[in-house]
Amino acid sequence: MQRRDFLKNSLFATGIIASTPSLLASSKKDEKHFVLSYEAKMPFQSAQELKLYIPLPMPTHNQKISNLTINGDFQNYQIEKIQGAPFIFTQLDSQKNTKHFSMQLNLSVSPYKPIKSNKAPQNHSPENRYIRTDGAIGEIANKVKYLDEQSKVAYFSNFIKKEVQPEALELRSEIRRLSDSKQTLLIGENLNANSILVALCHASNIPAKEVFGLDSKSNPHNQAEVFINNSWHRIDLADKNDFIAFNHLRDIRIDGILQSGAHTILGSIDGNNLQYYKSFETKLKITEV
Repeated sequence: MQRRDFLKNSLFATGIIASTPSLLASSKKDEKHFVLSYEAKMPFQSAQELKLYIPLPMPTHNQKISNLTINGDFQNYQIEKIQGAPFIFTQLDSQKNTKHFSMQLNLSVSPYKPIKSNKAPQNHSPENRYIRTDGAIGEIANKVKYLDEQSKVAYFSNFIKKEVQPEALELRSEIRRLSDSKQTLLIGENLNANSILVALCHASNIPAKEVFGLDSKSNPHNQAEVFINNSWHRIDLADKNDFIAFNHLRDIRIDGILQSGAHTILGSIDGNNLQYYKSFETKLKITEV
């Protein structure tokens, strides 16, 4: 059963939300400040049960949240951790003909620095529907099996940039096929060039994982996190200048619904996936301040 932790203390006591409004006045070099705002509108008059799960940016050494405000047609909300990732969970008022939800927060982001670890990571490459280590992925990885890990990652990165179609640099939520000039490498949802890099690392027994989030223009994006020389390094083959990390979640079940990624607003209506309903309207905006 999927582990789910409810944080019943105040937002400030959890450590997820910064306790000082002066955070955004920081003068740290290279630190950037953003305002993130979510809006959701759901015209479901007959819904008996309507739940929302809104991902929050990960509280890490280079990301800090402050000034969280939430409004909407609900009685209460709570911060919930799903596999270590923070979400706002709320159940909306079924008596309202059209349900609304809005949220805003401030975020400071500084450049990511490699994270050292004395222990090799465990369970870094769980199987899922799309990130495979067999077939074409395995064939490519086998070509450099005698190189050291750093040289392998450099080879994979150069291969992807040269051989994979340019549109693979962008993350897409629909099912699509990512190929080089000869064969299909990956098929699935929420895949891009960084997903291929993670798959190639897994096939070479190099610890790697995807981190999902948004770029500064509010577009869904992911990066690869690769464990080399006792440190986690972030690699982005799309070379995005700004990236806000939300979670490492792929192929996760929330309320029994299988999600291929969890970097946008998720929800359920009477047990069905809200993403299937065109009338489920969401807006996400990121503004640099």
